Amino acid sequence: MKRVYLHPLPLRVWHWTNAHMVVLLLITGIQIRIPGIASLRPQDPAILIHRYVGWAMAVSWLFWLVYSLASGSLRRHYLFRKGDFGGIFRQAKFYMVSIFKGEENPFRATPEEKFNPLQKLAYGTVM
Repeated sequence: MKRVYLHPLPLRVWHWTNAHMVVLLLITGIQIRIPGIASLRPQDPAILIHRYVGWAMAVSWLFWLVYSLASGSLRRHYLFRKGDFGGIFRQAKFYMVSIFKGEENPFRATPEEKFNPLQKLAYGTVM
C-alpha cells in the first residue's frame, strides 16, 4: 500500500520544528518563572534560550504564513465554508461521545480537505 502524505514536506518539517520549540519554551519558561527551581540572572542559559527560541518561533510563524499564502493552502484548508458550520456539531459530538462508543469519525481527511471543522477553528485561532 502506497503511503499518502496529507501535508507537503516543508509543512511537516515546520510542524515538528514548532513542536520542539514549544517544549523548549515550556521547559525554559518553567525554569524562569517558578521560584526555587533555579536562581537566574539575565545572562543565564534558560533566559537566553527562551528569548532566542521565542524569536525563532516568530520567524517560524512568518514562514508558515508566507508558505500558506503562496501555496494557496491558507484559503483551501483553513478558511471556513458553509458546510463547515453544520460539521462543527457533528465533530464535537464525535469527540465527546461517539469516539468512546467506537463509532466512525464523521470526517475523513483527504489531500483536498485536510481538516475537520473543529480543527479549522482551532488552527485558525492559534495561528
